[in-house]
Order: sequence, then C-alpha cells, then structure tokens
Amino acid sequence: KEDVDRKATIVIEHIIQASDVSHTMQHWYIYLKWNERLYREMYFAFLAGRSQKDPSEGWFEGELWFFDNYVIPLAKKLRNCGVFGVSCDEYLTYALQNRVEWEKKGKDVCKKMKSRAEEEARSLELLKQIGEEEEEEEQEVEESALAKAGGKAAVLDETNTRAISVPPGKLGIVIDTN
Repeated sequence: KEDVDRKATIVIEHIIQASDVSHTMQHWYIYLKWNERLYREMYFAFLAGRSQKDPSEGWFEGELWFFDNYVIPLAKKLRNCGVFGVSCDEYLTYALQNRVEWEKKGKDVCKKMKSRAEEEARSLELLKQIGEEEEEEEQEVEESALAKAGGKAAVLDETNTRAISVPPGKLGIVIDTN
C-alpha cells in the first residue's frame, strides 16, 4: 500500500510540474506563443521596477538550459511512469524538437520578442502619459475652484454641510465620525 501511494504521489508531482511547462512539450507554434507571453510579462515587470533582471539578457541560453535540465528530463519521467500511454512519447518528441528549433531559431526569436515588447511598452507609456496629463488638468481645475472658494472646501455628509480650511494643493476626503 505504501509503495502504491508513494508512486501515485510521484506521478501527481510529475503531472503538476508538466502542467506548468506544458507549452514546451507541444507544437513549436504553441511553445512560441506562450514563451513570448512569459517573456513579455517578465520584460514589463523589469520596466516597472518589479524585477531587477532584464529577461532579454540570457533568454536564449536560459531556454536551452531549461529544456536540457528540466523539460526533457520531465518528459522522460512522464514516459517512464506510463500514465499517459503513447501521449508521453509525443510530449518527449515535441520537447526534443522544440529544443532543436530553439537552438536554430531562438536568437532571432529573441530579437523579435524584444522588439515587439519594446514597441508595446512605448505605446503603453504613451497612453500612460496621456492619462497623466488628463489627471493633471483635472487637479488644476479642482485647485482653481478651491482657490476661488478662499481655500475652503465644502464637506457634505448625510446630515449637514460644513466648510473646512484646506491648505492649497492638499485635496482629500474628510470623514465625519460625529
């Protein structure tokens, strides 16, 4: 019983690992699609300061390492446990083929992914700048209205309205707890 449970646990672990990287064991175009999405996500995290590493540095080599040290050994483990029958042969074949294709085409693919990500980042930055300009205009209108009111803002709750002094340039919400 313990031996069966242990084997079942190992198979489940392999399945969980494979589900995370299944795109690497499918057709080349599926692999490229999900590889670029991961690259894009990591590149934008880098640009936003959420990651210290630019993924374009070493992406090509990293994928080769990943195939050699994780994906292909995992596909072999799936084949050896026999749970998926002949499908495991397909997973291993695709992983091996994708590794060969990546070695041939990966450097060009990396250049194209980076170019598309940079283009998208520029367009998003432009949208962000336009949004910031609109916010600045709205704030200027609010500050102008506050200045015309002599630096006083009206705070309205369900029971009454009160005027309070607000320092110039400091807008906020006042919550009346009385």
